[in-house]
Amino acid sequence: MIEDRTGYEEIKALLTTIDEIVALWRQGSKPDNETIIELLYSQSKILALMAEQTNRAVYTVTPDE
Repeated sequence: MIEDRTGYEEIKALLTTIDEIVALWRQGSKPDNETIIELLYSQSKILALMAEQTNRAVYTVTPDE
């Protein structure tokens, strides 16, 4: 099995950003529009990176001969 960690660190950083925003929200801070946009962008970017990794996995893994 091929282990591809492309995008792993970026996904990890984006998840940290989301966690920080959600933690502030739960503490009662009302997020401004810029923060909400950052949250949505982070979620979209994670989905795009995951889709890219899935595509790469589908095309790089070959059956055993």
